[in-house]
Amino acid sequence: MIPAVISAYDHTTKTANVVTVEELPIELPDVPVWNIFCGDKGGTFYIPMEEGTGGMLLYFAVDMQEFLYKGELEINTKRAGFEPRGNCIFIPGFNSFIQENELEEKGITLKYGDSKALLKNDSFTLLNGDGQVFIDKDNVKLKVGDGNEVKITSAGKFVVTNSTAELLTEVVGILEQLRDSATQPGIFEYVNTAVNTAGVITPCTVNALGVTATLTQMNAAINKIKSFN
Repeated sequence: MIPAVISAYDHTTKTANVVTVEELPIELPDVPVWNIFCGDKGGTFYIPMEEGTGGMLLYFAVDMQEFLYKGELEINTKRAGFEPRGNCIFIPGFNSFIQENELEEKGITLKYGDSKALLKNDSFTLLNGDGQVFIDKDNVKLKVGDGNEVKITSAGKFVVTNSTAELLTEVVGILEQLRDSATQPGIFEYVNTAVNTAGVITPCTVNALGVTATLTQMNAAINKIKSFN
């Protein structure tokens, strides 16, 4: 195996031009790049390559040209002599021991650019910048920015942590005020609730002080609700 670096990559053919890292560098064109591929009925694990990606050139002891370029895999006893310009594939991802990686001790980490996925045995997390999706057996959390979070629990409840939660609190407050006005001496105050001899209930009068106090509270709440838009 020989260390090498990608100088150009073609994702349509999954081949790369690579340059060997040695005293006299050699550039090899159209070198197949290793990817996990199990055929049409299997699965594919594909990672895009960029210029400067390091790795290793793996040379075969037998002639692999028929397979690499024609897809024909069969018993092959033809030995291949070492030829630095062919009969090899490029395996990306060989790094030095000092290269820093954002890895978890127990979990599978996938990272590309600013996007990151972390898979553990009891949870799954997606990250990109200030955005986050967290899933476990009891909760699903969506988070964006500082303090903006929506959580769905296994009990079917929604927990909102942001200005929307404050808005809902204000709406509930208004409903409670309306309820209190209807159940307590508030906007309307009965002068006499007794039925007179004609069978007619004595009309009520408006409690002006109650109206003023309620409108003051409601207007303040309504203005606050409008400020969320």
